[in-house]
Amino acid sequence: MGNLSTLPREQLDQTNSCIKSLLQQRQIDLEYRRESEARFRAAKDDCNRAASRQQSDENKIAELERAVESLRLQLGRAESKLKGEQDRAGAERDEAAKKCARLLAQQVQYVNEIRKRERELGRFQERVLLGRCDARSSTGRTRA
Repeated sequence: MGNLSTLPREQLDQTNSCIKSLLQQRQIDLEYRRESEARFRAAKDDCNRAASRQQSDENKIAELERAVESLRLQLGRAESKLKGEQDRAGAERDEAAKKCARLLAQQVQYVNEIRKRERELGRFQERVLLGRCDARSSTGRTRA
């Protein structure tokens, strides 16, 4: 650049104004850059927190899916066990009903047997009484 004193005042003012304007613009650009960098860091931090939260949520989801699968397996085993217990209870109920029917038939048979023997006993007692009466009347006739 040469000697600035040789330049006309108007050109010096214009150059000075241009340099001042460039410096002001540089200052504005620096401020904008700092703000942009701050916003970028904040956005990057937000992104990192979101990624961390997402990873945590994915881990929780995986854990819950494992828990759900475990519960499904437990439910399947419990349902299978319940079905077996119901089948066994049904078989026991059927067996108990058969035993009850057999016992009832035996009871009826025993009642009929008792009645038959009571009738036989009654006839036997009648014969014994008739035999005594006959014996007395035949012995009583000979004495008289």
